[in-house]
Amino acid sequence: MKWNKNAASQKGRVFRCGLLSTAMLAAVLVRAVLLNLLVRAIPAKYTECDLSEAKMYTLSDST
Repeated sequence: MKWNKNAASQKGRVFRCGLLSTAMLAAVLVRAVLLNLLVRAIPAKYTECDLSEAKMYTLSDST
């Protein structure tokens, strides 16, 4: 009889741990998507910089 009580308790604990893991994974995914949207909203003049001396990697208007 004692074994059944522990088994039920163990199943509840496993379910809670799985639920917590799923919630944490969902939160991480939501944060990654929000961060991606935030970074994409930054204007290009702040995100595109060419640090080479000859500006070899800068696109001109004709390109």
